Amino acid sequence: MKLDMDRRFNESQNDTKERFARIDKRFELVDNRLDKIISTIEKLSDKIDRKDENQLNVINSNAAEQRKFTIRMFTIAISVTGISVMGLLLKMLKIV
Repeated sequence: MKLDMDRRFNESQNDTKERFARIDKRFELVDNRLDKIISTIEKLSDKIDRKDENQLNVINSNAAEQRKFTIRMFTIAISVTGISVMGLLLKMLKIV
């Protein structure tokens, strides 16, 4: 009787060890998959960051071009205004 109980106990203990070994292998596989997913996410985030930087560079260069254009137009407007004022002064002083 005691031998039979010992045998059953050993069998159930071995069975439990085998099950835990299989579970450990499954967890290792899941861990490997998660590592791959994490590395893929990191690569994608780096790619998105590079695209964002490129877009910011384009926006900044467009803003600089717009600023230059605005300054040119303002300079032209001031020049035309100055010429008009000089023309009025010349007319008021009856030089022309």
